Amino acid sequence: MPLQTQPENSDAYVRHTRIYFSNEDQVGTPGVSTFFNYSIALNDEIQNVIGCELTGFSMAKQLTPTFRGRYIIGSTLPYANTTNTRRTTPLGNCIFDVRMTDTNNVETITFTVDLEVIVPTLPAVPYSLAGRVMSMDDIGDQVTAGVLSAMDTVGSGVINSTLITLVGSIDANGCYVCYAFEIAAPSNKIQIEFLFGTGTNITETPHRVLGFPALTDTVPDSVTNGVQGINAVDPNPVRYVDIHINQFREFKPFARVFLPTNTNFSWPINRPTDFRLLTEPMKNLTKLDIRLEFNDRQSYSADADVYHEIGLDVISLESIGKKPNWVEQQFLI
Repeated sequence: MPLQTQPENSDAYVRHTRIYFSNEDQVGTPGVSTFFNYSIALNDEIQNVIGCELTGFSMAKQLTPTFRGRYIIGSTLPYANTTNTRRTTPLGNCIFDVRMTDTNNVETITFTVDLEVIVPTLPAVPYSLAGRVMSMDDIGDQVTAGVLSAMDTVGSGVINSTLITLVGSIDANGCYVCYAFEIAAPSNKIQIEFLFGTGTNITETPHRVLGFPALTDTVPDSVTNGVQGINAVDPNPVRYVDIHINQFREFKPFARVFLPTNTNFSWPINRPTDFRLLTEPMKNLTKLDIRLEFNDRQSYSADADVYHEIGLDVISLESIGKKPNWVEQQFLI
């Protein structure tokens, strides 16, 4: 693609302008609805813009944990508890409904598992999986512990941890498995279904983390009569973030940043290895309208530091009255 030029009989050189900003610097007062959709006013106008590239990006890994909760810690108690206030947005992925039926089809219980508030044997304080980046094995153990705790809370005289054994783990294929059998007769299997499609909490289930499709109840496994994952467990449901900049809308997205595992994400780059030229150069750039979007419309964790930093390299043509004959221009990217 040829380099766009200045008007006839005018000389110019290529100029790089480095810009750093945070969503904390946005125009107006930062709010929940503008954490990832905001505008930035530039200190100086940049003219004759021919390209722009991402040079740096930083955000807290805690923004994208395995499980995202909704309870506002400290609104009532300083730890996760159902008496605390719940956010209306963003949605979490910590709550789902379970149906269990005994071997003789005499008793069926349905209950809710809240991984944000797992209540062990009282008087122990509830603990939460929200805000944590977990390993596959931890997911298998902790989710099963949550199911067991919620099951006993029902108070069934037939389906309880005194009479049945509940087993949950990650199989050799990395899939989540959960099944139960009678202690007195291990061949008698309890039917277990995770109600990702018909439960009362289908909008914020951990189906993606556990390897199941959205809005679909699990089908009892033919061998165990329990839950058998379809896909491998996914400890990192948020894999990347797309950066959209309205002023550079021909780049779709402007940049895609893949998020690492278990660490804060920081991507310092001195300069881009290459840059894309705009097909329609911009005469004046005075502001940036930024929108960040997580993969597959995933949500972020509101408990983390929601601020992020972005570095851009804006490439423009700078006019000069007369370019000396001895000046030679090269792209040093």
